Amino acid sequence: MAHCPPEMLDDLTEVLAAVRRWPSIHEQKLGVYYIARTPFLHFHALRLGRVADSRDGRDWGERIPLAYPIGPTRRRVFLRELRRRYRRTAAALGLAIEDEALTVRDRSA
Repeated sequence: MAHCPPEMLDDLTEVLAAVRRWPSIHEQKLGVYYIARTPFLHFHALRLGRVADSRDGRDWGERIPLAYPIGPTRRRVFLRELRRRYRRTAAALGLAIEDEALTVRDRSA
């Protein structure tokens, strides 16, 4: 399954900008993120859309289907879910993350 091309991530600009600001996040390439040295988030293109693969603790969580383009409400829900998964994954890796570091206002609302 192919990773999403950059043009299929253009509607997630603000979500990805928020993820980049989280502690210990490293972007290997556009749309591929690690927490420290552990893969955390990437996207796959499908014939009829795309999905996000994200860790949820030590393991990969359920795939997150994402419409293209995504609307503002669904974008906020997606960011909230990523934040939850990030907290669980960071804790599983033994990283101490303060909640203030994850607070980002969604300007698309």
